[in-house]
Amino acid sequence: MKTYRRNRQHLIKDRLMVYAVFFIVPIILFLIGSNIYATYLLRRQVASSDENTVKLYAEKIDKNLSGIKNYLISLGDSLAMKQLAAARDYDQKMLAAYQIKNEFQEGFSLYDGVIDGLFVYEPSDEIYMKKTAVVDTIKELEEIETQIKKIIEEDTELQKQIVAKWFDVRIGTHYYLLRIYHTHGVYYGSWSNLERMLEKVITIPIENAENVLILTKEKEPLTIEERYYSKDIEWRDHFSEYYLTGTDDRYLVIGEPIEEGEYFFVAMILDQNIHKGAWLFTGFMVVLIGISVLLLWMFIRYSKKEIAVPLERVVNVMEKAETGDLDVVLPEESHTKEFGILNVSFNKMLKEIKHLKIKVYEEKIQKQKAQLDFLQIQTNPHFFINAMNVVYNYARLNNMEMVKNMTLSLVKHFRYTLYGETWVFLEEEVEFIQNYLHLQKLRTANMSNIEIEIEIPQELMKERIPIMIIQPFVENSIKYGESEKEVLKILVEAAKENDILQICIRDNGEGFENEILEALNQGKQVIREEKKRIGIQNVRSRLSILYGEEAHLSFRNGECGGAIVEIKISKTACVRRNRLEEKNERINY
Repeated sequence: MKTYRRNRQHLIKDRLMVYAVFFIVPIILFLIGSNIYATYLLRRQVASSDENTVKLYAEKIDKNLSGIKNYLISLGDSLAMKQLAAARDYDQKMLAAYQIKNEFQEGFSLYDGVIDGLFVYEPSDEIYMKKTAVVDTIKELEEIETQIKKIIEEDTELQKQIVAKWFDVRIGTHYYLLRIYHTHGVYYGSWSNLERMLEKVITIPIENAENVLILTKEKEPLTIEERYYSKDIEWRDHFSEYYLTGTDDRYLVIGEPIEEGEYFFVAMILDQNIHKGAWLFTGFMVVLIGISVLLLWMFIRYSKKEIAVPLERVVNVMEKAETGDLDVVLPEESHTKEFGILNVSFNKMLKEIKHLKIKVYEEKIQKQKAQLDFLQIQTNPHFFINAMNVVYNYARLNNMEMVKNMTLSLVKHFRYTLYGETWVFLEEEVEFIQNYLHLQKLRTANMSNIEIEIEIPQELMKERIPIMIIQPFVENSIKYGESEKEVLKILVEAAKENDILQICIRDNGEGFENEILEALNQGKQVIREEKKRIGIQNVRSRLSILYGEEAHLSFRNGECGGAIVEIKISKTACVRRNRLEEKNERINY
Protein backbone atom coordinates (compact mmCIF):
# COMPACT_ATOMS: atom_id res chain seq x y z
CA MET A 1 0.00 0.00 0.00
CA LYS A 2 2.88 2.36 0.80
CA THR A 3 4.42 1.81 -2.62
CA TYR A 4 1.09 2.40 -4.31
CA ARG A 5 0.50 5.69 -2.47
CA ARG A 6 4.02 6.85 -3.23
CA ASN A 7 3.57 6.13 -6.94
CA ARG A 8 0.23 7.92 -7.02
CA GLN A 9 1.79 10.95 -5.33
CA HIS A 10 4.59 11.15 -7.86
CA LEU A 11 2.19 10.71 -10.74
CA ILE A 12 0.04 13.67 -9.70
CA LYS A 13 2.98 15.93 -9.01
CA ASP A 14 5.03 14.92 -12.02
CA ARG A 15 2.19 15.04 -14.50
CA LEU A 16 1.36 18.60 -13.54
CA MET A 17 4.95 19.60 -14.20
CA VAL A 18 5.13 17.64 -17.45
CA TYR A 19 1.95 19.25 -18.78
CA ALA A 20 3.29 22.72 -17.96
CA VAL A 21 6.66 22.01 -19.54
CA PHE A 22 5.15 20.53 -22.71
CA PHE A 23 2.95 23.58 -23.10
CA ILE A 24 5.44 26.38 -22.44
CA VAL A 25 8.86 24.97 -23.37
CA PRO A 26 8.11 24.46 -27.10
CA ILE A 27 7.07 28.11 -27.31
CA ILE A 28 10.26 29.22 -25.59
CA LEU A 29 12.38 26.99 -27.81
CA PHE A 30 10.66 28.31 -30.93
CA LEU A 31 11.29 31.92 -29.92
CA ILE A 32 14.92 31.25 -29.03
CA GLY A 33 15.45 29.29 -32.23
CA SER A 34 13.89 32.03 -34.34
CA ASN A 35 16.12 34.65 -32.77
CA ILE A 36 19.24 32.54 -33.25
CA TYR A 37 18.37 31.82 -36.87
CA ALA A 38 17.65 35.47 -37.61
CA THR A 39 20.99 36.44 -36.08
CA TYR A 40 22.73 33.79 -38.15
CA LEU A 41 21.14 35.03 -41.38
CA LEU A 42 22.03 38.64 -40.61
CA ARG A 43 25.63 37.75 -39.76
CA ARG A 44 25.94 35.62 -42.88
CA GLN A 45 24.59 38.40 -45.07
CA VAL A 46 27.07 40.94 -43.67
CA ALA A 47 29.95 38.46 -44.01
CA SER A 48 29.07 37.62 -47.61
CA SER A 49 28.94 41.30 -48.50
CA ASP A 50 32.23 42.16 -46.79
CA GLU A 51 34.13 39.07 -48.00
CA ASN A 52 34.22 40.43 -51.56
CA THR A 53 35.47 43.81 -50.35
CA VAL A 54 38.18 42.22 -48.19
CA LYS A 55 39.28 40.04 -51.10
CA LEU A 56 39.42 43.09 -53.40
CA TYR A 57 41.60 45.07 -50.99
CA ALA A 58 43.86 42.07 -50.32
CA GLU A 59 44.44 41.70 -54.08
CA LYS A 60 45.09 45.42 -54.38
CA ILE A 61 47.74 45.31 -51.61
CA ASP A 62 49.26 42.21 -53.20
CA LYS A 63 49.39 43.95 -56.59
CA ASN A 64 51.10 47.03 -55.09
CA LEU A 65 53.72 44.94 -53.28
CA SER A 66 54.37 42.94 -56.42
CA GLY A 67 54.74 46.16 -58.43
CA ILE A 68 57.19 47.64 -55.90
CA LYS A 69 59.19 44.41 -56.05
CA ASN A 70 59.40 44.57 -59.86
CA TYR A 71 60.35 48.24 -59.73
CA LEU A 72 63.18 47.53 -57.28
CA ILE A 73 64.42 44.67 -59.43
CA SER A 74 64.53 46.97 -62.49
CA LEU A 75 66.26 49.65 -60.39
CA GLY A 76 69.02 47.17 -59.63
CA ASP A 77 69.73 46.87 -63.38
CA SER A 78 69.95 50.63 -63.91
CA LEU A 79 73.19 52.24 -65.17
CA ALA A 80 73.58 54.39 -62.05
CA MET A 81 73.41 51.30 -59.81
CA LYS A 82 76.07 49.58 -61.88
CA GLN A 83 78.28 52.69 -61.74
CA LEU A 84 77.90 52.84 -57.94
CA ALA A 85 78.90 49.18 -57.67
CA ALA A 86 81.92 49.66 -60.00
CA ALA A 87 83.17 52.99 -58.57
CA ARG A 88 86.43 52.94 -56.63
CA ASP A 89 86.77 56.41 -55.12
CA TYR A 90 84.37 58.20 -52.80
CA ASP A 91 83.43 61.03 -55.21
CA GLN A 92 82.43 58.64 -57.99
CA LYS A 93 80.30 56.69 -55.52
CA MET A 94 78.59 59.86 -54.27
CA LEU A 95 77.87 60.97 -57.85
CA ALA A 96 76.33 57.57 -58.70
CA ALA A 97 74.33 57.61 -55.46
CA TYR A 98 72.84 61.03 -56.33
CA GLN A 99 71.88 59.72 -59.78
CA ILE A 100 70.09 56.77 -58.14
CA LYS A 101 68.32 59.16 -55.78
CA ASN A 102 67.02 61.12 -58.77
CA GLU A 103 65.70 57.90 -60.31
CA PHE A 104 63.65 57.24 -57.12
CA GLN A 105 61.08 59.75 -58.39
CA GLU A 106 59.79 57.19 -60.89
CA GLY A 107 58.93 54.80 -58.05
CA PHE A 108 57.00 57.47 -56.17
CA SER A 109 55.04 58.40 -59.29
CA LEU A 110 54.13 54.76 -59.96
CA TYR A 111 53.20 53.88 -56.36
CA ASP A 112 52.03 57.15 -54.88
CA GLY A 113 51.00 56.73 -51.27
CA VAL A 114 52.19 53.11 -51.07
CA ILE A 115 55.95 53.73 -50.96
CA ASP A 116 56.95 56.04 -48.09
CA GLY A 117 60.67 56.03 -48.83
CA LEU A 118 63.47 54.64 -51.03
CA PHE A 119 67.13 54.29 -50.10
CA VAL A 120 70.51 53.16 -51.36
CA TYR A 121 73.37 52.21 -49.05
CA GLU A 122 77.03 51.43 -49.74
CA PRO A 123 78.47 50.07 -46.47
CA SER A 124 82.19 50.33 -47.24
CA ASP A 125 82.13 54.15 -47.46
CA GLU A 126 78.90 54.47 -45.45
CA ILE A 127 77.12 56.27 -48.26
CA TYR A 128 73.39 56.43 -47.48
CA MET A 129 70.93 58.21 -49.76
CA LYS A 130 67.19 58.34 -49.20
CA LYS A 131 64.14 59.98 -50.65
CA THR A 132 60.73 60.13 -48.94
CA ALA A 133 57.28 60.68 -50.33
CA VAL A 134 55.84 62.00 -47.06
CA VAL A 135 57.11 64.45 -44.53
CA ASP A 136 58.32 62.44 -41.52
CA THR A 137 60.02 63.89 -38.50
CA ILE A 138 63.79 63.90 -38.44
CA LYS A 139 63.68 61.49 -35.51
CA GLU A 140 61.56 58.99 -37.44
CA LEU A 141 63.86 59.15 -40.46
CA GLU A 142 66.87 58.61 -38.24
CA GLU A 143 65.23 55.59 -36.59
CA ILE A 144 64.40 54.14 -40.02
CA GLU A 145 67.98 54.65 -41.20
CA THR A 146 69.37 53.07 -38.02
CA GLN A 147 67.07 50.07 -38.38
CA ILE A 148 68.02 49.53 -42.07
CA LYS A 149 71.73 49.66 -41.29
CA LYS A 150 71.28 47.32 -38.36
CA ILE A 151 69.49 44.82 -40.58
CA ILE A 152 72.22 44.99 -43.22
CA GLU A 153 75.24 44.97 -40.93
CA GLU A 154 74.27 43.17 -37.71
CA ASP A 155 71.00 41.27 -37.71
CA THR A 156 71.90 37.84 -39.09
CA GLU A 157 68.31 36.54 -38.93
CA LEU A 158 66.90 39.43 -40.93
CA GLN A 159 69.79 39.30 -43.42
CA LYS A 160 68.42 35.94 -44.53
CA GLN A 161 65.25 37.73 -45.65
CA ILE A 162 67.08 40.32 -47.79
CA VAL A 163 66.13 39.87 -51.45
CA ALA A 164 64.06 36.79 -50.54
CA LYS A 165 60.86 38.46 -49.36
CA TRP A 166 59.15 41.33 -47.61
CA PHE A 167 59.54 41.64 -43.88
CA ASP A 168 58.09 43.83 -41.17
CA VAL A 169 59.75 45.85 -38.43
CA ARG A 170 58.41 48.05 -35.68
CA ILE A 171 59.97 51.51 -35.49
CA GLY A 172 58.62 53.62 -32.67
CA THR A 173 54.85 53.32 -32.64
CA HIS A 174 54.55 52.31 -36.30
CA TYR A 175 54.98 49.13 -38.28
CA TYR A 176 56.79 49.22 -41.63
CA LEU A 177 57.07 46.81 -44.54
CA LEU A 178 60.62 46.70 -45.96
CA ARG A 179 62.09 45.22 -49.10
CA ILE A 180 65.90 45.21 -49.46
CA TYR A 181 68.00 44.06 -52.42
CA HIS A 182 71.74 43.51 -52.61
CA THR A 183 73.92 43.76 -55.72
CA HIS A 184 77.73 43.91 -55.83
CA GLY A 185 78.07 45.22 -52.30
CA VAL A 186 75.33 47.86 -52.67
CA TYR A 187 72.02 47.65 -50.76
CA TYR A 188 68.87 49.41 -51.82
CA GLY A 189 65.19 49.10 -51.18
CA SER A 190 61.98 50.71 -49.93
CA TRP A 191 59.89 51.10 -46.81
CA SER A 192 56.15 51.61 -46.39
CA ASN A 193 54.21 52.69 -43.33
CA LEU A 194 51.42 50.11 -42.92
CA GLU A 195 48.89 52.61 -41.58
CA ARG A 196 49.39 54.98 -44.53
CA MET A 197 49.36 52.08 -46.98
CA LEU A 198 46.00 50.86 -45.67
CA GLU A 199 44.58 54.40 -45.75
CA LYS A 200 45.67 54.72 -49.39
CA VAL A 201 44.40 51.29 -50.45
CA ILE A 202 41.05 51.32 -48.63
CA THR A 203 39.21 53.99 -50.53
CA ILE A 204 35.76 52.82 -49.40
CA PRO A 205 35.38 51.71 -45.74
CA ILE A 206 34.34 48.11 -45.15
CA GLU A 207 30.77 48.06 -43.89
CA ASN A 208 30.49 47.60 -40.08
CA ALA A 209 34.26 46.97 -39.76
CA GLU A 210 35.75 48.38 -36.56
CA ASN A 211 39.30 48.01 -37.85
CA VAL A 212 41.43 46.36 -40.54
CA LEU A 213 44.70 44.63 -39.74
CA ILE A 214 47.70 43.06 -41.39
CA LEU A 215 48.75 39.74 -39.85
CA THR A 216 52.05 37.95 -40.31
CA LYS A 217 52.08 34.31 -41.34
CA GLU A 218 52.64 33.51 -37.62
CA LYS A 219 49.33 35.31 -36.91
CA GLU A 220 50.93 38.29 -35.17
CA PRO A 221 48.88 41.49 -35.66
CA LEU A 222 50.96 44.43 -36.93
CA THR A 223 49.36 47.01 -34.68
CA ILE A 224 50.10 48.62 -31.33
CA GLU A 225 46.52 48.15 -30.06
CA GLU A 226 46.76 45.74 -27.13
CA ARG A 227 43.22 44.34 -27.45
CA TYR A 228 44.17 42.44 -30.60
CA TYR A 229 46.90 40.63 -28.67
CA SER A 230 44.42 39.36 -26.06
CA LYS A 231 44.11 35.62 -25.48
CA ASP A 232 40.38 36.04 -26.08
CA ILE A 233 41.05 36.80 -29.76
CA GLU A 234 41.60 33.64 -31.78
CA TRP A 235 43.61 33.79 -35.00
CA ARG A 236 43.02 30.69 -37.08
CA ASP A 237 45.54 29.06 -39.38
CA HIS A 238 43.50 29.94 -42.43
CA PHE A 239 40.73 32.36 -43.36
CA SER A 240 38.78 30.23 -45.81
CA GLU A 241 35.57 31.36 -44.13
CA TYR A 242 34.48 33.90 -41.54
CA TYR A 243 34.29 33.04 -37.84
CA LEU A 244 33.44 34.58 -34.46
CA THR A 245 35.97 35.16 -31.69
CA GLY A 246 36.32 37.08 -28.42
CA THR A 247 34.48 37.01 -25.10
CA ASP A 248 33.70 40.51 -23.83
CA ASP A 249 33.73 41.92 -27.37
CA ARG A 250 32.71 39.47 -30.07
CA TYR A 251 34.28 39.97 -33.48
CA LEU A 252 33.35 38.61 -36.86
CA VAL A 253 36.71 37.95 -38.53
CA ILE A 254 37.06 37.99 -42.34
CA GLY A 255 40.50 37.52 -43.85
CA GLU A 256 42.30 37.00 -47.16
CA PRO A 257 45.96 36.06 -47.80
CA ILE A 258 48.43 38.51 -49.37
CA GLU A 259 50.51 36.14 -51.43
CA GLU A 260 53.36 38.52 -52.25
CA GLY A 261 54.33 39.27 -48.68
CA GLU A 262 53.08 36.10 -46.91
CA TYR A 263 50.69 38.24 -44.90
CA PHE A 264 46.96 38.30 -44.25
CA PHE A 265 44.54 41.18 -44.69
CA VAL A 266 41.87 40.95 -41.96
CA ALA A 267 38.71 42.92 -41.26
CA MET A 268 37.48 43.00 -37.64
CA ILE A 269 33.71 43.50 -37.51
CA LEU A 270 32.19 44.07 -34.08
CA ASP A 271 29.35 41.58 -33.80
CA GLN A 272 27.11 43.94 -31.85
CA ASN A 273 27.28 46.44 -34.74
CA ILE A 274 25.75 43.82 -37.02
CA HIS A 275 22.71 43.51 -34.77
CA LYS A 276 21.95 47.20 -34.45
CA GLY A 277 19.09 46.87 -36.86
CA ALA A 278 17.78 43.74 -35.15
CA TRP A 279 17.57 45.07 -31.59
CA LEU A 280 13.83 45.65 -31.86
CA PHE A 281 13.23 42.08 -33.01
CA THR A 282 15.56 40.69 -30.35
CA GLY A 283 13.93 42.80 -27.65
CA PHE A 284 10.51 41.56 -28.69
CA MET A 285 11.75 37.97 -28.52
CA VAL A 286 13.26 38.54 -25.08
CA VAL A 287 9.98 39.99 -23.81
CA LEU A 288 8.01 37.01 -25.17
CA ILE A 289 10.46 34.54 -23.68
CA GLY A 290 10.32 36.38 -20.36
CA ILE A 291 6.52 36.30 -20.34
CA SER A 292 6.54 32.59 -21.22
CA VAL A 293 8.99 31.78 -18.45
CA LEU A 294 6.96 33.86 -15.99
CA LEU A 295 3.75 32.04 -16.91
CA LEU A 296 5.47 28.68 -16.54
CA TRP A 297 6.90 29.67 -13.17
CA MET A 298 3.50 30.94 -11.96
CA PHE A 299 1.75 27.76 -13.05
CA ILE A 300 4.35 25.47 -11.45
CA ARG A 301 4.34 27.55 -8.27
CA TYR A 302 0.55 27.51 -8.06
CA SER A 303 0.22 23.77 -8.74
CA LYS A 304 3.00 22.96 -6.29
CA LYS A 305 1.59 25.17 -3.55
CA GLU A 306 -2.09 24.25 -3.90
CA ILE A 307 -1.92 20.59 -4.93
CA ALA A 308 1.49 18.89 -4.83
CA VAL A 309 2.79 20.23 -1.50
CA PRO A 310 -0.42 19.59 0.54
CA LEU A 311 -0.73 16.11 -0.93
CA GLU A 312 2.91 15.28 -0.24
CA ARG A 313 2.53 16.64 3.31
CA VAL A 314 -0.43 14.33 3.94
CA VAL A 315 1.47 11.29 2.66
CA ASN A 316 4.60 12.11 4.69
CA VAL A 317 2.60 12.58 7.90
CA MET A 318 0.76 9.29 7.31
CA GLU A 319 4.06 7.47 6.85
CA LYS A 320 5.48 8.98 10.05
CA ALA A 321 2.34 7.98 11.94
CA GLU A 322 2.68 4.47 10.52
CA THR A 323 6.19 4.19 12.00
CA GLY A 324 4.85 5.16 15.44
CA ASP A 325 5.35 8.93 15.49
CA LEU A 326 1.99 10.17 16.79
CA ASP A 327 3.13 13.73 17.45
CA VAL A 328 2.84 14.80 13.82
CA VAL A 329 -0.01 17.09 12.84
CA LEU A 330 -1.38 18.55 9.63
CA PRO A 331 -2.17 22.27 9.33
CA GLU A 332 -5.90 22.69 9.72
CA GLU A 333 -6.02 25.85 7.63
CA SER A 334 -5.78 25.32 3.88
CA HIS A 335 -6.57 27.33 0.75
CA THR A 336 -8.29 24.25 -0.61
CA LYS A 337 -11.47 23.19 1.14
CA GLU A 338 -10.96 19.47 0.49
CA PHE A 339 -7.47 19.47 2.06
CA GLY A 340 -8.74 21.47 5.04
CA ILE A 341 -11.44 18.87 5.83
CA LEU A 342 -8.95 16.02 5.36
CA ASN A 343 -6.36 17.61 7.65
CA VAL A 344 -8.82 18.26 10.50
CA SER A 345 -10.18 14.69 10.38
CA PHE A 346 -6.69 13.17 10.30
CA ASN A 347 -5.49 15.24 13.28
CA LYS A 348 -8.50 14.14 15.37
CA MET A 349 -7.79 10.52 14.54
CA LEU A 350 -4.13 10.83 15.57
CA LYS A 351 -5.05 12.44 18.90
CA GLU A 352 -7.40 9.58 19.76
CA ILE A 353 -4.78 6.98 18.90
CA LYS A 354 -2.14 8.85 20.89
CA HIS A 355 -4.33 9.03 24.03
CA LEU A 356 -5.02 5.31 23.82
CA LYS A 357 -1.45 4.09 23.23
CA ILE A 358 1.05 6.67 24.43
CA LYS A 359 1.05 5.78 28.11
CA VAL A 360 1.56 2.05 27.62
CA TYR A 361 4.15 2.60 24.91
CA GLU A 362 6.24 5.08 26.92
CA GLU A 363 6.25 2.76 29.94
CA LYS A 364 7.58 0.02 27.73
CA ILE A 365 10.25 2.30 26.34
CA GLN A 366 11.34 3.37 29.79
CA LYS A 367 11.65 -0.25 30.87
CA GLN A 368 13.66 -1.14 27.80
CA LYS A 369 15.94 1.85 28.27
CA ALA A 370 16.65 0.88 31.89
CA GLN A 371 17.49 -2.66 30.81
CA LEU A 372 19.79 -1.39 28.07
CA ASP A 373 21.64 0.94 30.44
CA PHE A 374 22.17 -1.91 32.90
CA LEU A 375 23.38 -4.35 30.25
CA GLN A 376 25.64 -1.85 28.56
CA ILE A 377 27.61 -0.88 31.68
CA GLN A 378 28.33 -4.49 32.66
CA THR A 379 32.06 -5.19 32.54
CA ASN A 380 34.35 -7.89 33.80
CA PRO A 381 35.73 -6.86 37.23
CA HIS A 382 38.28 -9.67 36.97
CA PHE A 383 39.65 -8.16 33.72
CA PHE A 384 39.83 -4.71 35.31
CA ILE A 385 41.66 -5.97 38.44
CA ASN A 386 44.15 -7.97 36.37
CA ALA A 387 44.79 -5.03 34.06
CA MET A 388 45.46 -2.69 36.98
CA ASN A 389 47.75 -5.30 38.53
CA VAL A 390 49.74 -5.43 35.27
CA VAL A 391 50.05 -1.64 35.30
CA TYR A 392 51.29 -1.82 38.88
CA ASN A 393 53.91 -4.45 38.01
CA TYR A 394 55.18 -2.42 35.04
CA ALA A 395 55.38 0.65 37.29
CA ARG A 396 57.26 -1.34 39.97
CA LEU A 397 59.78 -2.39 37.30
CA ASN A 398 60.06 1.27 36.26
CA ASN A 399 58.96 0.36 32.72
CA MET A 400 57.20 3.66 32.14
CA GLU A 401 56.83 3.12 28.40
CA MET A 402 54.72 0.01 29.04
CA VAL A 403 52.82 1.82 31.79
CA LYS A 404 51.88 4.60 29.36
CA ASN A 405 51.02 2.10 26.64
CA MET A 406 48.87 -0.02 28.97
CA THR A 407 47.17 3.02 30.54
CA LEU A 408 46.31 4.56 27.17
CA SER A 409 44.82 1.27 25.94
CA LEU A 410 42.81 0.92 29.16
CA VAL A 411 41.48 4.46 28.78
CA LYS A 412 40.28 3.63 25.26
CA HIS A 413 38.77 0.35 26.49
CA PHE A 414 36.79 1.76 29.42
CA ARG A 415 35.75 4.96 27.61
CA TYR A 416 34.20 2.74 24.94
CA THR A 417 32.53 0.30 27.36
CA LEU A 418 31.34 2.79 29.98
CA TYR A 419 30.60 5.95 28.01
CA GLY A 420 29.95 4.68 24.49
CA GLU A 421 26.68 5.27 22.66
CA THR A 422 24.03 2.58 22.33
CA TRP A 423 24.83 2.29 18.63
CA VAL A 424 28.28 2.60 17.06
CA PHE A 425 29.76 2.27 13.61
CA LEU A 426 31.06 -1.16 12.67
CA GLU A 427 34.54 0.31 12.24
CA GLU A 428 34.45 1.57 15.85
CA GLU A 429 33.67 -1.96 17.11
CA VAL A 430 36.59 -3.29 15.03
CA GLU A 431 38.95 -0.72 16.56
CA PHE A 432 37.71 -1.69 20.03
CA ILE A 433 38.40 -5.39 19.35
CA GLN A 434 41.90 -4.64 18.11
CA ASN A 435 42.56 -2.51 21.21
CA TYR A 436 41.21 -5.33 23.41
CA LEU A 437 43.63 -7.82 21.82
CA HIS A 438 46.45 -5.32 22.30
CA LEU A 439 45.56 -5.12 26.02
CA GLN A 440 45.53 -8.88 26.30
CA LYS A 441 48.97 -9.11 24.71
CA LEU A 442 50.32 -6.47 27.08
CA ARG A 443 48.73 -8.24 30.04
CA THR A 444 49.68 -11.84 29.21
CA ALA A 445 52.94 -12.98 27.67
CA ASN A 446 51.49 -16.05 25.92
CA MET A 447 49.02 -13.96 23.85
CA SER A 448 51.53 -13.54 21.01
CA ASN A 449 50.16 -16.66 19.31
CA ILE A 450 46.76 -15.03 18.69
CA GLU A 451 45.90 -13.42 15.34
CA ILE A 452 42.73 -11.52 14.45
CA GLU A 453 41.80 -11.01 10.79
CA ILE A 454 39.14 -8.49 9.71
CA GLU A 455 37.44 -9.11 6.38
CA ILE A 456 34.81 -6.39 6.17
CA PRO A 457 34.17 -4.36 2.95
CA GLN A 458 34.88 -0.66 3.37
CA GLU A 459 31.30 0.31 2.47
CA LEU A 460 29.98 -1.68 5.48
CA MET A 461 32.28 0.02 7.98
CA LYS A 462 29.67 2.80 8.40
CA GLU A 463 26.85 0.38 9.26
CA ARG A 464 25.36 1.08 12.70
CA ILE A 465 25.35 -1.81 15.20
CA PRO A 466 24.79 -2.08 18.97
CA ILE A 467 27.94 -1.50 20.99
CA MET A 468 29.95 -4.58 22.10
CA ILE A 469 28.07 -7.27 20.19
CA ILE A 470 31.24 -8.68 18.59
CA GLN A 471 33.82 -8.32 21.39
CA PRO A 472 32.29 -10.91 23.79
CA PHE A 473 32.59 -13.63 21.13
CA VAL A 474 36.20 -12.64 20.36
CA GLU A 475 36.89 -12.80 24.12
CA ASN A 476 35.35 -16.30 24.33
CA SER A 477 37.48 -17.46 21.39
CA ILE A 478 40.60 -16.26 23.21
CA LYS A 479 39.53 -17.90 26.51
CA TYR A 480 38.44 -21.30 25.20
CA GLY A 481 40.13 -21.60 21.82
CA GLU A 482 43.75 -20.73 22.72
CA SER A 483 46.27 -23.55 22.34
CA GLU A 484 49.93 -23.68 23.15
CA LYS A 485 50.66 -25.84 20.11
CA GLU A 486 49.42 -23.65 17.29
CA VAL A 487 48.44 -20.07 16.51
CA LEU A 488 44.85 -19.18 17.36
CA LYS A 489 43.27 -17.39 14.40
CA ILE A 490 40.10 -15.40 14.83
CA LEU A 491 38.28 -14.14 11.72
CA VAL A 492 35.64 -11.39 11.81
CA GLU A 493 33.59 -11.07 8.62
CA ALA A 494 30.63 -8.94 7.55
CA ALA A 495 28.41 -8.92 4.49
CA LYS A 496 25.06 -7.47 3.42
CA GLU A 497 22.63 -9.44 1.30
CA ASN A 498 18.96 -8.71 0.62
CA ASP A 499 19.07 -5.87 3.17
CA ILE A 500 20.27 -8.24 5.91
CA LEU A 501 23.52 -7.40 7.69
CA GLN A 502 25.43 -10.61 8.51
CA ILE A 503 28.35 -10.62 10.98
CA CYS A 504 30.35 -13.81 11.47
CA ILE A 505 33.02 -14.56 14.12
CA ARG A 506 34.94 -17.82 13.67
CA ASP A 507 38.14 -19.34 15.08
CA ASN A 508 40.29 -22.42 14.58
CA GLY A 509 40.05 -23.56 18.21
CA GLU A 510 38.39 -26.65 19.64
CA GLY A 511 34.86 -25.42 19.01
CA PHE A 512 31.76 -25.68 21.22
CA GLU A 513 30.98 -28.69 23.34
CA ASN A 514 27.76 -30.37 22.28
CA GLU A 515 25.88 -29.55 25.47
CA ILE A 516 26.98 -25.89 25.40
CA LEU A 517 26.17 -25.59 21.67
CA GLU A 518 22.66 -26.97 22.26
CA ALA A 519 22.10 -24.58 25.18
CA LEU A 520 23.33 -21.55 23.23
CA ASN A 521 21.06 -22.22 20.25
CA GLN A 522 18.09 -22.66 22.61
CA GLY A 523 18.83 -19.31 24.26
CA LYS A 524 19.63 -20.83 27.67
CA GLN A 525 22.11 -19.50 30.23
CA VAL A 526 25.55 -21.17 29.86
CA ILE A 527 27.32 -22.29 33.04
CA ARG A 528 31.01 -23.18 33.00
CA GLU A 529 33.11 -24.07 35.99
CA GLU A 530 30.05 -23.43 38.20
CA LYS A 531 29.92 -19.78 37.02
CA LYS A 532 27.35 -18.09 34.83
CA ARG A 533 28.78 -16.62 31.62
CA ILE A 534 26.98 -13.34 31.11
CA GLY A 535 28.76 -12.12 27.93
CA ILE A 536 26.70 -14.05 25.38
CA GLN A 537 23.48 -13.60 27.35
CA ASN A 538 24.20 -9.85 27.48
CA VAL A 539 24.46 -9.67 23.69
CA ARG A 540 21.29 -11.76 23.26
CA SER A 541 19.32 -9.53 25.64
CA ARG A 542 20.42 -6.27 23.99
CA LEU A 543 19.61 -7.59 20.51
CA SER A 544 16.15 -8.63 21.73
CA ILE A 545 15.47 -5.22 23.29
CA LEU A 546 16.75 -3.24 20.33
CA TYR A 547 15.50 -5.36 17.43
CA GLY A 548 12.99 -7.84 18.74
CA GLU A 549 12.61 -10.82 16.41
CA GLU A 550 14.34 -9.00 13.57
CA ALA A 551 17.81 -9.96 14.86
CA HIS A 552 19.03 -13.56 15.02
CA LEU A 553 22.00 -15.10 16.88
CA SER A 554 23.23 -18.62 15.97
CA PHE A 555 26.14 -20.88 16.97
CA ARG A 556 27.79 -23.87 15.30
CA ASN A 557 31.09 -25.66 14.85
CA GLY A 558 33.01 -25.53 11.60
CA GLU A 559 33.54 -28.62 9.43
CA CYS A 560 37.28 -28.45 10.11
CA GLY A 561 36.85 -27.50 13.74
CA GLY A 562 36.56 -24.19 15.51
CA ALA A 563 33.58 -22.19 16.76
CA ILE A 564 31.36 -20.07 14.49
CA VAL A 565 28.98 -17.34 15.69
CA GLU A 566 26.59 -15.56 13.28
CA ILE A 567 24.62 -12.37 13.91
CA LYS A 568 21.92 -11.33 11.41
CA ILE A 569 20.02 -8.03 11.50
CA SER A 570 17.31 -7.22 8.93
CA LYS A 571 16.47 -3.85 7.37
CA THR A 572 13.15 -3.61 9.21
CA ALA A 573 15.11 -3.97 12.45
CA CYS A 574 16.97 -0.78 11.55
CA VAL A 575 13.62 1.01 11.33
CA ARG A 576 12.73 -0.27 14.80
CA ARG A 577 16.12 0.96 16.09
CA ASN A 578 15.57 4.47 14.71
CA ARG A 579 12.12 4.62 16.24
CA LEU A 580 13.50 3.59 19.63
CA GLU A 581 16.20 6.26 19.38
CA GLU A 582 13.64 8.98 18.66
CA LYS A 583 11.37 7.89 21.53
CA ASN A 584 14.26 7.75 23.99
CA GLU A 585 15.30 11.27 23.08
CA ARG A 586 11.76 12.60 23.48
CA ILE A 587 11.27 10.90 26.86
CA ASN A 588 14.59 12.18 28.16
CA TYR A 589 13.64 15.65 27.09
